[in-house]
Amino acid sequence: RAAAARGLTWGPAAAPETLRLPAGGVQRGPYQLLAQLLRSDGTAPPSDLSSSLDSLRLAAAEALAGSERQVSWTLRLLASPEQALSEVLPEGAARAALVRAMLLLGPQLKESLLAVASGSSPELRRVALLALSRLDWSRVSGLMVRSLDDSARGVRQAALRILRQHDDPPPEAVSRVIATFARSPNWAERLLGARALGVWADVRAVPVLLELLAEDDYAFVREAAARALGRLRRPRVDEALRRAVREDPEPRVRAAAAHALSPAPDAGRGPSAS
Repeated sequence: RAAAARGLTWGPAAAPETLRLPAGGVQRGPYQLLAQLLRSDGTAPPSDLSSSLDSLRLAAAEALAGSERQVSWTLRLLASPEQALSEVLPEGAARAALVRAMLLLGPQLKESLLAVASGSSPELRRVALLALSRLDWSRVSGLMVRSLDDSARGVRQAALRILRQHDDPPPEAVSRVIATFARSPNWAERLLGARALGVWADVRAVPVLLELLAEDDYAFVREAAARALGRLRRPRVDEALRRAVREDPEPRVRAAAAHALSPAPDAGRGPSAS
């Protein structure tokens, strides 16, 4: 309550030398929320915030249009409320109520989050994707695919990590990952690409995975390619895996290839390939 009162002194309707509520009318956004907190009986946020959701939504929308620091903190709350709130509130009913409120707010703030995701700051775009990933997947999957081509590496990688959590990504995701990640000059992106293609087990990835297994300079990438090919078994894949078992100089790659040749592999999706 003391923090809420101090916050209200920063508002345009409050005299800076006093700790009083802004005068007159219904207050919007952060000031309405602070006024509600100031009137509360407890020393922490109430355990039921259902009556404050409108205030929270207005406050969050204003913060997402505010300074970079405001936007960053609000995105953290929406993207990972459990972690963000654990830094400022002890475990208990109040923190649990705020976590629930943040999860309910996300869908109501989609347009504000989309605006941040298309903004100029790569870091804010990255965290906005994390917040958007908690919404209805059918409404944001297209954005994740488009973000695979973002100019900032951190945004591209965040989008791929989000897409990789879904076994059935949009069809165009596979082709974009092949073009953008599996053929990237950056080994870490090739590694992420190989891992994602292994999760999706789409036969369109076979040629590039065979190329990574045979030619990539980095053992971690070759290992990921071998594991991915284990879900895409067909004669030319088995031949390449056996060659890796015999000839690859790194034990971790040889072990991954041997494991990929073990019985009962997953069949893989997509049209047949030889």
